[in-house]
Amino acid sequence: FQQVLTACEQASEQPLQRLLCLLHFPLHKQDEVLHYGCPIGTLSAELAKQQEPDISRARLTAVFDLMKNWIEQQLIEMGQGQRASEIAMNLLAKMQGVIMIANVYNDAAFLHKGIDEIQHWLQQSLAN
Repeated sequence: FQQVLTACEQASEQPLQRLLCLLHFPLHKQDEVLHYGCPIGTLSAELAKQQEPDISRARLTAVFDLMKNWIEQQLIEMGQGQRASEIAMNLLAKMQGVIMIANVYNDAAFLHKGIDEIQHWLQQSLAN
């Protein structure tokens, strides 16, 4: 996922465009998303259920923390400092939800529609 974030950084100097790059990543990996879902979300959810004593919460959230912190940084650059954490968590949750449902139903149209709706939500959130 660090490579994905680095690619988004290299794609644009504009933080909004970087966020949109991340948001559209599941569309570029549509076949994998429809077949496997999100590997990090699935693994983290299953490990959290097991609550193994040798698996710390920090290890379970490491990749999500990486993405959340990166999203927050983009939002801070856009002047959303006070709301950056809230928007970042909502963005991650919305992306995970769309990916999960698209995977369960093997529905490419839902994946595309869901990403479009998240993009619209993001732009509205940034305008408020």
